[in-house]
Amino acid sequence: MKNILVIGLGLIGGSIAKSLNKTEFNVFGMDTNSQTIEKQ
Repeated sequence: MKNILVIGLGLIGGSIAKSLNKTEFNVFGMDTNSQTIEKQ
């Protein structure tokens, strides 16, 4: 299984991370805004 890191979990990055999470990838997210991380 491959790992993917999404940097920036705003509107675009968060949407990409959610879509990739439904595939065979291990998805990790990173953002400087802690409120954005809590929403995910």
